Order: sequence, then structure tokens, then C-alpha cells
Amino acid sequence: MGKILKISIIVILLGVFGRTSAQHNQPSPYPKNTSVTVSSDHKAFWLFLDDVLQNEKSVMSIKVEAIPEGEHYLRVEIDDADHHTIGQLVNLQQANNNYWVDNQRHMFGIFLGHGNPRPEAIVRYVRQQTPYHGNPQHGQPGNPYGQPGNPHGQYGNQPPHPNPQHPQHSAYPQNNGMPSNDFNQALNLIKNQSFETSKLNMAKQVIANNYLTVSQIEQICNVFDYESTKLDFAKSAYNHCADKEKYYLINNVFQFESSKQSLNEFIQKAAH
Repeated sequence: MGKILKISIIVILLGVFGRTSAQHNQPSPYPKNTSVTVSSDHKAFWLFLDDVLQNEKSVMSIKVEAIPEGEHYLRVEIDDADHHTIGQLVNLQQANNNYWVDNQRHMFGIFLGHGNPRPEAIVRYVRQQTPYHGNPQHGQPGNPYGQPGNPHGQYGNQPPHPNPQHPQHSAYPQNNGMPSNDFNQALNLIKNQSFETSKLNMAKQVIANNYLTVSQIEQICNVFDYESTKLDFAKSAYNHCADKEKYYLINNVFQFESSKQSLNEFIQKAAH
């Protein structure tokens, strides 16, 4: 009887231990956090992660901490007159998460780097938040949106783009843009490109020698898969737009407020 009791106790203890070990071996429902460092030897930049601005002032290097492991969309906007924008999908793990912004043959790119960079700024990951539904006014105290020296406005929980009014008289020459047949041929050429960069290069070739309407620019923007490519083209096409007074309609192609604000700041600078 005593042996049976001892064996029963051992079986119970083994069962409890087994359940406890299984619980410890189960993966955590919460993803681990990691960090990413982005640096540049050429020009300062703003960093976007998942289309959310991470740094208010442009920097040469930045480390973003407390990022959930996994795939994230990394986008860099160069602090130069053209506001070059580049982006790519990256898989952030605990290993090497150092990236470099490099300029090769007048083309910017993002490359996986090595070594131990010393970031100029260290920030905590800013997630996409619920958009603010107020109606901010440009340049008001306490509202960084639209203030000089802050090209992207408030980052993180960002205010929406204001709704501009139609001007009574356009300051730009009247133009119907490309003829429909020519534009449709150009649009099909862009669509038939295999890669996002090829589509963008073809689209820029089209605007190099032609004026487009806002509607035509919007159609080309919608060909691109990535928000950063749409933003890049929208900025490039602004000076080739026949009806600039309607350019606010381009905001319809963007999903994130940060992109709308970036385009608006670019237009404001171009107007001066």
C-alpha cells in the first residue's frame, strides 16, 4: 500500500512538473523588442518606420529602440532641396540591425551595414496612432505643424491636412495636361514595368517633358505599391502640374497623415 501511495505521488508530481515545463516552453504571445540604427555619411535625413516619423529634426544617424521584432517598412527622407525619399521592407531581429543611407551615382539607397555606429539621436519607437480630428491652424503657438524648421509637423499622433479652399483666380497658366491618348500610352508603359523603381523612373521620364493635370498625376500615383514611392513622385510632379491650385487632391492617394504633411511642407517651400 505504501509503495502504491509513493508511486501515485511521484506520478502527480511528474504531471505537475510536465505542465509547468510546457508552459515555460510555450512562446510568449508578445513579440520581443529590438532596435534599429540608420546612419548616413552624406546628408541628414528624417526616418519613418511603418510610415510614422521618428525624429522631429533631421540627423546624420539615429537609433530607434523598443521596436517589436518582425517586418517593418523603413523609409528615409533626405534633408535636401529635392527631398529624395527611399524606402524598403526590413526584417528586424536581435541580430545586425544597422543600416546606411548611401549615395551612389546620384542615386540614394539603403544598405545593411556593419560595425558599431554611434547614433546622434536615440529615440523610442513611435507607433501609428489614432489620427487627431481637430482643425489646426498653421503657425499657432503650441502647434508644431507648419512651424519653420519642422518640415513634417508633429510626429507620432499627427494632425490631419487642412482642407484648402479653391482660389478664385488661378496663378498658373491654363493647360489641359497631356492629351488623353498620349497619357494612356504613358500610363500603360509605367504599369508594365516589373519593379517599383522602374515604374518610378519611367513616370519621371514622362513628367520631364510634359505637363500633367492633377487627375493624371493621381492616376500615376495609384500605380505604385508603396506610400513612399507615391510621395516621391507627387513631389517630383508638382512643378510639372498644369493645375497646381488643385494639388491638394493628391492627398487622396495617401493613407498616412505623415505623407500628406510631408507633401504640404514641400509645396510650401516650393512656393517661396
